[in-house]
Amino acid sequence: RLEIENGTARIVDSPCPYKVCISMGEISRRGEIIACVPNRLLVQVAGVEPD
Repeated sequence: RLEIENGTARIVDSPCPYKVCISMGEISRRGEIIACVPNRLLVQVAGVEPD
């Protein structure tokens, strides 16, 4: 389960065996990535950072 809230994204629950994607924590800056290979999931922050 992916949670997006207050400008951050994180994986809060996953059926994968090792839960590495959960341990990657929150991402919020352009270019940051969360990956879950068993679930074929890639989350990446895109866009323009504010000045």
